[in-house]
Amino acid sequence: MDKFALFDTNKTIVADKKDISPYISESIRNIYGLITTVDITKYEDFTAKETAIEILKENGISEQEINARLDRYLEDLPYSYYNVAWSDKINILDGAKQLLEFLTKKGVMIGIATGEPAKIAKMRLEKVGLEKYFTFNSSAENGQTPSLILDSALKTLSLDYGFEKTDGLFFSSSKRFIEAAHQLGLYSVGVATNTNDINALINAGSNEIISSLKEKPHFLKNI
Repeated sequence: MDKFALFDTNKTIVADKKDISPYISESIRNIYGLITTVDITKYEDFTAKETAIEILKENGISEQEINARLDRYLEDLPYSYYNVAWSDKINILDGAKQLLEFLTKKGVMIGIATGEPAKIAKMRLEKVGLEKYFTFNSSAENGQTPSLILDSALKTLSLDYGFEKTDGLFFSSSKRFIEAAHQLGLYSVGVATNTNDINALINAGSNEIISSLKEKPHFLKNI
């Protein structure tokens, strides 16, 4: 096993079929006692921690109080996600399963690097039968920003599996995660789903742009 592939999850591999913003509102109420209506599209490129921080600041919650309860908030999010969205269907995005099967057959180690809590990422993938392909998960618990989450994934790959960052690539539809990959020197593939601007992914420093996971990146041509 001499290659790795990292994937962002939501809107890169899977996507909710409807707006599930209320699960964030539920956890904010549970942990911070704040009743507010959240429009998740305003925070589409944010990690779970960044989303909570922005919403709470906008509602006058102090930085000290936000930070004091942020870990509890992350722990609560999967339960709220289950209450609000677990019964809803999730779409597997075009080519995702086929690409994961291809990488598995080729002996590529597959991991997650995403701004969601690890349990939510796992729940989404389990629901559509894709969780079995993934070896490890670097998620919201590993850092507030995309850069910290990706850096944590690279450290795990290095310390636990002996990989160099040049041994693999990262797939994401998030311009901020692509920017982070570019800054860290990790080869990135921008997945231009319907909600994303191709130019934004290019400007973020993506090494390649594909319209869906049905397209095999050049990085994988010779494995």
